[in-house]
Amino acid sequence: CALPIYAMRAILILVASALLLGLVTGEVNHALSAWQLHVFAGGLAVTFAGLHFPRGAGLTVALLAGLLADATSPVAFGTQAMLYGAAFLFVNQIRDRVPTDLTWPRVLVALAANFGIFLALSLLRSRVFPSAGPAWWRLLCDLLCSQALIALIGPWFLELQGQALQLVRFEPARRR
Repeated sequence: CALPIYAMRAILILVASALLLGLVTGEVNHALSAWQLHVFAGGLAVTFAGLHFPRGAGLTVALLAGLLADATSPVAFGTQAMLYGAAFLFVNQIRDRVPTDLTWPRVLVALAANFGIFLALSLLRSRVFPSAGPAWWRLLCDLLCSQALIALIGPWFLELQGQALQLVRFEPARRR
């Protein structure tokens, strides 16, 4: 089934915004490296698509955004794509219960998606930790910093995606 041209443009815009998100978090991580902290904002990459896109187009966005994240991370290629896809499917499943015209519910959904992806990545990587105790404390600190980052930049990022989609005249579906 071929997608209309405006849908392909919308997919490219959301994938480009996921790339921008990766660049921003990369710079934040560089700045935080002196304190040995790391932030992760993958939940933001799937939230807008999960709340506003049909399943096929949104899953395409999530998988491509995950592959972009995989390209720069030390996990097996495709791991984050799989997790982003699962997070998208979760968000897409609950979107009828989320008032998408308000900012704070969308940010809460992004926080939940980010928590799930972060937890799954941590569990997948836990077998390579030399000792479990100190590593889990560090992961907890990283998770708290990541969630704080999403709470701070989430409204801006979700609005950026909405405004960018308006440039190509793609009007996301409003559920409530």
